[in-house]
Amino acid sequence: MSLVNPELLWSFGQLPSRYVVLDTETTGLIDGNNFPHLVSIGVAFVDGGKLIGDRQLFVRPFQAITARSKKIHGIGDREAKQFPRLRDIWPDLCSALDGRLVVIHNASFDWRILNEVGKTSALSLPDVRGVFCTQKGATPWAVANGIPCSKRGPSLDSLTSVFGLENLRERTGFHSADNDAIQLFHIVRRLQLIFLSCSQSTKCTE
Repeated sequence: MSLVNPELLWSFGQLPSRYVVLDTETTGLIDGNNFPHLVSIGVAFVDGGKLIGDRQLFVRPFQAITARSKKIHGIGDREAKQFPRLRDIWPDLCSALDGRLVVIHNASFDWRILNEVGKTSALSLPDVRGVFCTQKGATPWAVANGIPCSKRGPSLDSLTSVFGLENLRERTGFHSADNDAIQLFHIVRRLQLIFLSCSQSTKCTE
């Protein structure tokens, strides 16, 4: 596939050298003003353009996991009841996120839920440098290149396929928050390299 309009990826060229990638798995989807609860949180740590570590925090949800969500991440109510409470893992999460830019694919879902469950549990939110949504950031470029997009933008799977990357979800058949965070790091790195190759040339061409 011949990829065009690398200049549309300018926002990826502005990312700092040090940031964290975040992904979540939940009990379900947002339904109006009703929010699902967290089941797991994955964080990948990036420094100097390299993946330097990752971790996954499991959370005991305060509501049942829907059949649809269990099919996605493979975690059921019986297993989730053994996980730590949100209050118990929150200090570790804040330690991972505080002072860093947080990079998320579809931040309007993951970050919104993280904020809502934190507020509901009367927990102080992580003090982050900001949140960058890769799905929104990549949309103009994806559209220009004919990459399938939903109303939110290109999916993680679509971008994985475009770049010929290994789909980490295929290892187990399920989504996991840590693998999805790692997957997104590799996609972000590819998008950065496309933009940088353009910015370093005398003229961006198709």
